[in-house]
Amino acid sequence: MPDGNFAATLFLRPECDASTAALRTFTAAVALYQTLAMSAKPQSLTLKWPNDVLLNGGKVAGILLESSGAGPKVDWLTIGIGVNLVAAPEASQVESNAVRPVSLRDETGQSVSTEDFLFWLASHLSDQERFIR
Repeated sequence: MPDGNFAATLFLRPECDASTAALRTFTAAVALYQTLAMSAKPQSLTLKWPNDVLLNGGKVAGILLESSGAGPKVDWLTIGIGVNLVAAPEASQVESNAVRPVSLRDETGQSVSTEDFLFWLASHLSDQERFIR
């Protein structure tokens, strides 16, 4: 991953059922959208459910959830988020039918540090948690 791009994983022990844990895909997507909308015009952003954010029609960010549990309970859940803040992979580096990769900087001219992005993403994720409790 190029320096300046964002990648983070949130580890949770949600103590809930699988359907409730799955809601975190949507709350993470909304939080990611809110964070990107601070630098990009909201009308240029699209949520491609359940795990991608598009900017001007190109993939700028993705979300991956993984979980484990026994029976109906989820013991742990990870939410991985990657954002092309400064650079995107070349089209030859992704599957032929994949959405065109883009970066926030190339599409908007905006530069955002990974630290600032993490701060705002964590704030928006925390705010979204109220919908799950």
